[in-house]
Amino acid sequence: MGNASDGGNCDHADWADAHLLEPVPARRLPARWSRSVHLIAEDRNELRIVELELRYMQQQELLQELSEVLYEQQRELSALRAEVEA
Repeated sequence: MGNASDGGNCDHADWADAHLLEPVPARRLPARWSRSVHLIAEDRNELRIVELELRYMQQQELLQELSEVLYEQQRELSALRAEVEA
């Protein structure tokens, strides 16, 4: 569960975070902690969803930018070919 800034590498903290989200059998938790653990997991899941949505939006913007560059390069290449053939 690395992030974009670390190139997707997983360090020990990420590994621990990932495993904290694994369900814990109810018999291991005191009843008073059970609700807190579920709320923390829900908050982490929400944060993860937001992070993924932001990454998706950034990738969409980059894809659009690259598409525009490719289109412009293709136009220039076509113009140069026409010039050479003439």
